Amino acid sequence: MPTTNYNGKFFVVDLELYNANVLVSIEQDEEDIVVSLVEHGVIPSLESPQLKMYMEPLIGMKITNLARTVMYENGVIVIRFMHFDENDIEDMSTLVHELSHVCMYTFERIGMPHNGDTDEAYGYLIGFLTKKFFENIR
Repeated sequence: MPTTNYNGKFFVVDLELYNANVLVSIEQDEEDIVVSLVEHGVIPSLESPQLKMYMEPLIGMKITNLARTVMYENGVIVIRFMHFDENDIEDMSTLVHELSHVCMYTFERIGMPHNGDTDEAYGYLIGFLTKKFFENIR
């Protein structure tokens, strides 16, 4: 199967039910992420004081860091993929790993523990996130 190159894809997944947004960056350099944050209205301008907060955990990632998921104090969650190929089993594994972080952060943010009583909600959320991820990259 051919390798897919996304060349700087950025999109926002709205988790309406949980009053949260998940920002997804695929194969963007740090400058492109900053531009995307402004273009998508996450921060008002390149001079915004929020810029440092959003970028600090994402700066300096190397290609050996496959991805990183961060939840900020304001509840926004960001996933940065250094690369992603939907035909690569390692990248698919990384996607599942990072989406599980998103689910846990979302539950933490709303005060819902992940246990046997909430397992179905966790399953629905990870399924929803997976669907939205692929809708945005295809």
